[in-house]
Amino acid sequence: MDTIDSSGVAVADGEPPGEGGILWRVITSLEQAVRQASDDELPTWLVILEHQVAMHLEPRMSVEEQSLLPRLRRNGHAEAVSQARAEHAALQALLRDDSLPLRERLGRFATLLRAHLLFEQQYESPGGAVATAGLATDCVKK
Repeated sequence: MDTIDSSGVAVADGEPPGEGGILWRVITSLEQAVRQASDDELPTWLVILEHQVAMHLEPRMSVEEQSLLPRLRRNGHAEAVSQARAEHAALQALLRDDSLPLRERLGRFATLLRAHLLFEQQYESPGGAVATAGLATDCVKK
């Protein structure tokens, strides 16, 4: 049974709450579109993705870049910061990369976003870099 998270969005059982949960749904939807959508439907999926990125991913990355990542760097986690920033840049570049076929571009975006969210879970988890540095994680969950 679905529950409602703090933002009022229905969240399937076992799905992370908040923006992370929304982004997991974006990934799942993109992966399905890449497998099943017709070529004519793919431009609509790009518009949907661009909207979801603007609404959920860009604000999250902005907070991370301005608040969390500098604190992680100061607390000795430069490698995690470098990886996060490289993945942020790669995600943004994929949105603008018209040289790839659209199906491939959407698929790569979903794959990279999945890898990035899994990476974030590692450093946000209990015992991860955020916790061991004594930093609040709510700035990346908003």
